[in-house]
Amino acid sequence: MQKKPLISQSLKRDLFGTMIKPGLLSRVAFGIMLIDPQTHLVVDINDTAVTILGIPREVILGHECTSSACMGIGYGCPFLSGVNIEGHPGRRQVEKADDVVPVLRSFSKIVIDGKPFIAECLIDITDGKDAEIELKYHEDLLRAVYENASVGMAILDMNGNFYQVNRALCEMLWYTEEELLSHKYTVTHPDDLVRSEHVLAQLKTGSIHKNIMEKRYVRKDGSIIYALHNVSLIRDNIGNPYLFIIQAQDITYLKESLQKAVEADNLKTTFLQNLSHEVRTPANAIIGFYELMKDPECNQEEKTEYIDLIRNGVEQFISILNNIVDISKIETSQLPVKKEIIDVNRFIREVYNKYSAKINMENHPGVEFSLYMMDIPNTVFIEGDEIRLKQALDFLLDNAFKFTRVGTVTLGCHINSQKEVLFFVTDTGIGIPPEKQEYIFNKFRQGDESGTRQFGGLGLGLTLARDFITLQGGKLWLKSEPDKGTSVYCSMPITGEKTRPKKGRADISSLGIIDLTGKSILIAEDTDSNYTVLERWLKKTNARIIRARNGLEAIEMCHHDDTINLVLMDLQMPVVNGYDATTEILGFRPGLPIIAQTAYSLDFDEHKAIEIGCVAYFSKPLDLSDLLAVIKKHLG
Repeated sequence: MQKKPLISQSLKRDLFGTMIKPGLLSRVAFGIMLIDPQTHLVVDINDTAVTILGIPREVILGHECTSSACMGIGYGCPFLSGVNIEGHPGRRQVEKADDVVPVLRSFSKIVIDGKPFIAECLIDITDGKDAEIELKYHEDLLRAVYENASVGMAILDMNGNFYQVNRALCEMLWYTEEELLSHKYTVTHPDDLVRSEHVLAQLKTGSIHKNIMEKRYVRKDGSIIYALHNVSLIRDNIGNPYLFIIQAQDITYLKESLQKAVEADNLKTTFLQNLSHEVRTPANAIIGFYELMKDPECNQEEKTEYIDLIRNGVEQFISILNNIVDISKIETSQLPVKKEIIDVNRFIREVYNKYSAKINMENHPGVEFSLYMMDIPNTVFIEGDEIRLKQALDFLLDNAFKFTRVGTVTLGCHINSQKEVLFFVTDTGIGIPPEKQEYIFNKFRQGDESGTRQFGGLGLGLTLARDFITLQGGKLWLKSEPDKGTSVYCSMPITGEKTRPKKGRADISSLGIIDLTGKSILIAEDTDSNYTVLERWLKKTNARIIRARNGLEAIEMCHHDDTINLVLMDLQMPVVNGYDATTEILGFRPGLPIIAQTAYSLDFDEHKAIEIGCVAYFSKPLDLSDLLAVIKKHLG
């Protein structure tokens, strides 16, 4: 049976002191409990309050609120805390058997027939709580996106100061969040401050709605980075400017990559222009002197002079080609470096004597060339590739004489404090500006890269010199001062060897023309001009010269003509190439001397040619004296 209220309906009055009409409590939208402040008994409760509490009416009605329907213990009970009951609000989750209900409660004093009571109002705020939870979820989601964004984000106040910053921005600028929010540091590059402030002013006035620009920032350590900077304005609910929001993406790497790409493109253009100039210069001399030699009035003395000049032009061609090939080999780690014992005294004197002869031919009247050697015992040796080391010093000497019109050039060496042999080339030329010394060793780079430069070259000399020395375990560096000159140094470690093995190379200069009467030489060559040069040169030996225009013809001739004593085999020919032709010929004519020749001049070709049985290998243009020495070795 339902328990009756402890006070009759006739005694109930409303909160304003009037009688509470019967059934009024049951019709209100919120829960109400009437509590006796003396006994703490619940004297009445409406259905809404019973539903909110989830406790049967008989368990609540007539019982102390602290034992049956308490919502205040530990949460600000008006009886226990002694607080002012009027308007005393509270918020509490009511735990039901199968649910948790968020409730908003308040207390008020009422008087019924002169007796005071406490009315506790209970409002179920589940719907509001769900909305609050949803709102908090979205707030947390937005904050997580903001904090974990890969781009730097910040909110600025109307003065342009940081109001909030995310982790990515702190990491990008190398500042902590506290440091950025302290407003003690200016992170915008000084040269970009005016432009940044102008953009913020435009956003405030509404003349623009957002701005995307490239901007520089200064990190905590003073380094400069580039960022793609996006800024927009947030307005309040009545449309007034409120906050700025910015996004900053670090594009320093992209900026540097673009600069390198542009620089590489410019270098390529400069290289091609220089290459065209360097090739056309000797080509013009070769063609010009050739035409002069055709003049019927050209005497023998002039022809001899023109022939020397034409040869010099051809050597320039070959030098350019060799340098480009060497750079390619170095970049692909295919440049072989020999290990041999080098007598330092002999080596440096040979370099000096040979280069002295070269500059005497080129005529440098205003430059004095000298050799400086200090305390180099005859027992000092280094281990390395003598040819490449000589090339490196030649490159340094070429530069010294190129950039010294009047003054001195010195080649020298001594033993430094690290017990290394230190080679050096010094000059009193134009020198190199400090800002260009850092990249002067890069390929295709030169001290003067303008279109009005006075000095030729491809910008490969110093690059190759450095690489040749480095590959041999040495080091190369320079010191230079504009208008005073340049000194380039290269160090090589001293080896423990005390003797130097004799080289087994023939003395080519003493060979002369040999008599090969009765001998037959097959020249396998598909290019007419190359064949003509060899045929006319070898005719002087009285040998019989026959020709094959491709590899198949060479095979057939060697098969049917047993009198062929030696073959000059071009490796690149139509129908059957020189490699396959050689293999085939040696299959039925083992022991026949075959000398390989090619215009490719790659180490792979040489190794392959020797591997299949060729007795020697030559790259074009051929050194006829060296070729004659090999022929003499096999036929003489």
